[in-house]
Amino acid sequence: MGVPGTRLHEVILPMPVSSLGWTPDGKHLAVSGTNFAGDSSGGKVAIVDASHGTVDFVLNQADPATDSVSVSADGLWMAVSGQDAKGVLAVEDANPRCTNPEFAVADQVLFGPDGRFVAAVGSSTGFVGGLQVWVFDAATGETKWRSTGPFDEFRQFGKLAYSPDSRLLAAIRGGESFVFDAVGGDLLRALPDFVESVAFTPDSKTVVAGMTDGTARMIDVASGATVVAKVHDVVGLGSVAVSRDGRWAAAVVEPGPAVFGTATGELRFGPLPDLGECTKVVYGPDLRTIAVNQIPGDTPRPGIAVLSAATGAVLWSDEGPDIARDLAYSPDGSRIAVGGIIDPGQGYLRLYEVGGELLRIDHGSTITQLALARTAPVAVTGTADQNVRMYRVDASGDPLVEGPHPSPVTSVAIGADGLSAVSGCLDGHARLFKALFGLVWKIDHGQAVNAVAISPAGDLVATGCADRTARALEFATGAERWRCPHPSGVTAVVFSPDGSVLATASNRSTVLVDAGTGQAAHRIDGDGKVRALAFGKDGLLAIADENGLRLVDSRSGTVTATVPHPRALTAVSFSTDGLLLASGGVDRQVRIFPLTGATPGEPRVLDCDAPIRTVVFRAGDKTIAVATESGMVTAFEVATGFEQYRVAHPAPVRDLAFTADGGLLVTACDDGILRVVGGRP
Repeated sequence: MGVPGTRLHEVILPMPVSSLGWTPDGKHLAVSGTNFAGDSSGGKVAIVDASHGTVDFVLNQADPATDSVSVSADGLWMAVSGQDAKGVLAVEDANPRCTNPEFAVADQVLFGPDGRFVAAVGSSTGFVGGLQVWVFDAATGETKWRSTGPFDEFRQFGKLAYSPDSRLLAAIRGGESFVFDAVGGDLLRALPDFVESVAFTPDSKTVVAGMTDGTARMIDVASGATVVAKVHDVVGLGSVAVSRDGRWAAAVVEPGPAVFGTATGELRFGPLPDLGECTKVVYGPDLRTIAVNQIPGDTPRPGIAVLSAATGAVLWSDEGPDIARDLAYSPDGSRIAVGGIIDPGQGYLRLYEVGGELLRIDHGSTITQLALARTAPVAVTGTADQNVRMYRVDASGDPLVEGPHPSPVTSVAIGADGLSAVSGCLDGHARLFKALFGLVWKIDHGQAVNAVAISPAGDLVATGCADRTARALEFATGAERWRCPHPSGVTAVVFSPDGSVLATASNRSTVLVDAGTGQAAHRIDGDGKVRALAFGKDGLLAIADENGLRLVDSRSGTVTATVPHPRALTAVSFSTDGLLLASGGVDRQVRIFPLTGATPGEPRVLDCDAPIRTVVFRAGDKTIAVATESGMVTAFEVATGFEQYRVAHPAPVRDLAFTADGGLLVTACDDGILRVVGGRP
């Protein structure tokens, strides 16, 4: 369970910590730091195993030693700053990949997001040191370009920021800052004087500049158009961070942190007066939190505080032994690392649980099926180890029932009250289990049972079988009430909300069956294989297939609308009030259609990071959750299409569902973990 603020590990390192970088899998941290002047040990770089809190190795750097480390996007390499030793090393064993021969000291290095180049800032060595920024090839160390002006030699470079598309590089030094073409080195734009901090928006079009006059300026790199956020009247913004969806930016000033809109500059909250003297802010990848390097209270204390990104409320905090110089969320947002100083020769690294997950249930095997009860916080799962399990997802996560199967489970359904579950199995049986009792009945179909469903009234179990039949079984006894022949094997069964119609998928056909008699009332044929079915209000049926979306009046069998899609659809869902319909497919897009007439209206299109696995509306219909093959689950605001939060997974998510009240979101992942997170923004 992800208990917020749980300290997972504390590591003491032989140097003050100044810079942190996670590998993209979240398994390791690169840590760098330079000892104070006069300490002959100089600086060091360490690789820390984040899972166990152990140090893999510590590398001594040349003097002047590194104060900066950056990890490549693939997690294989780290760039280190310094003088003669600046270059790229292997994360695994610190073997050098290349050394940059630039006649300069690199005070800071930064890997480009595409991993091809490393940017550096510092000063040339020799009798007169000249300030410069340069970019070198991450594979060979060859300097691609460098710029020595128009920089004031009496000022120092402060910070670097790459645009997410790797095409732009912002360099800040004292009162001057510039945006360069990151590949060719052309100076594209001089930013206003006295920039203290900088970050790019995710679309790489806008620079967010934190100014010494207390404003943040959102500057369009191409046009120079600027939006101003007034964060403070006098005090400058020492650190800025942009949310992953680009809607918000966080900043810290002497009174405390603040969050503002990047499009309007309007403050969402802050600055918070009880979190003064922060110097670093980072935005959580899940969009729900920000973290700063101070503890709330009248007297500033070093450490970490994690706040709600929506309200600024302190969610948890923990005091550190001394200055916390860097903070870094793990790529999935589940953990956060904090690094700082103990004394001139030592530093600390702490790892915390951020607290995104409310419950984690390890199945030990890939979860292939998931269903949630309509009126109770209970889930039933089917797994690749041929088992069916039922859990309360608002409590300890202990199973209420387990049902081993002799072959893979194809489908599961759960009763409205969460006390019973039905499974389909490749061994040809449908089974009913009850909480605390176990197996109630087992019915042999002769061939694989591909799909199961429980009627809204709870009196019938529908099954779809490879033998080309759909059946209705008595819920209490398993006795067969009727069976209906189909043109091919039945792969999906769905009851209408009033329980009068059973919709079935059979290859390229959808058959509408009278749930009372078992008679096939209508058959809708298509050119593409049916991939998903969903019922809305008033008997409206949505059919998602390889060619697009069809809407059918289930009472008459009439196709009322056809919406072609460029690629196959894989998911479809109605909102609970029946006024919205969402579809998703392999084109990585979700379309949300308003249903106010006979045909769907113009859709809102949500772009996702990978092909869509499933979509589901939260109760109240203000939020839709989308699971993709990348393992990312994203909750969007239906009205605007804005992201509300993200839940990253280490493997694809097969299914997800909201509890009936919308308070919890449950995800089933191929890593065998059932995760429960807060369902509301």
